[in-house]
Amino acid sequence: MAEHTLTSENSPIQVVQFGMAMIKATAEWAEKLGVKVTCRVGVHHGHCVGGVVGKGMQRYHLFGSFMSELDTLEATSREGITQISRACKDAIVREHLQRLNDAAREATLTDVAALEKLQKEFEGAIERSDDKLTTSKGEEHDYSEVGGRTFLIYKDKASAVSSA
Repeated sequence: MAEHTLTSENSPIQVVQFGMAMIKATAEWAEKLGVKVTCRVGVHHGHCVGGVVGKGMQRYHLFGSFMSELDTLEATSREGITQISRACKDAIVREHLQRLNDAAREATLTDVAALEKLQKEFEGAIERSDDKLTTSKGEEHDYSEVGGRTFLIYKDKASAVSSA
C-alpha cells in the first residue's frame, strides 16, 4: 500500500524552510571546520512516481518530469540560496491564503499580488530576472524547462536587495 505523499504531512512552506535550514547548517558546519563549502537548494511542487528498482542492490528511485525539473532548479540556483519553481510559489501562496482564510484564495491573483503573498512567508523572496538559468558549470537552461520563471529565496530582504 502506498504511503501518504510528502506534502500531506509537510506543507510547501515547511519544505522551503527545511531547504533554508540545510543551507544555514551547511554554512555553520563549513565555518566550524574552516572550509569553503556551500550548497544550493531547489524546491518544486507536483507529482512524481517512485519505486524500488534493481535486483542485486535495490534502491528507491523517483521518476518523471518532476525530477528533471527539480534537478534543474537545484543545479541553477545560486550558492547558498533556495530556488523555487512557479508551481511551488503558487502552492505557497495558496497555503498562505488558506491559513488566513482569505477569500482571495479563490480569485486569480496578479503576479505582483502573488509575489507579495510569497514575501509574507519569505521576506527575501524575489522573482529571478536572468535571461536564462545557468549551472555552476555554465550549462544554460530555459525557464520553460522548469515551468516558467523561478523565485530565489534569500534569508532576508536585505540579502535579496543587495544581490539584485
